[in-house]
Amino acid sequence: MKAINILKTTFLVLVILITASVTLVAVYFNIGKIKGVDVAKYTQIRVDSPARVEEIAAIYSDPNIKDKFIDETMRLNTISPSGYISGQTIIIPVFE
Repeated sequence: MKAINILKTTFLVLVILITASVTLVAVYFNIGKIKGVDVAKYTQIRVDSPARVEEIAAIYSDPNIKDKFIDETMRLNTISPSGYISGQTIIIPVFE
């Protein structure tokens, strides 16, 4: 009986440690979304050669907030997700 209680306690502690570890890892990798990064200002760039918004995001944004940069750029410039931009001046966000 005592061995079963020890086994239950060990299992419970192990489950708690695994859950806490997974939670900490999830928070660490999503800290940009949790912190609520705000747009500080906007700027214009000229896109001469054909490029997708994802390519522009790779150049001008922080990898941690790349998705937010893409969403905001597409919203500001009414760009479709699969669309290419070429020969245009577009507005991009600059985050704090």
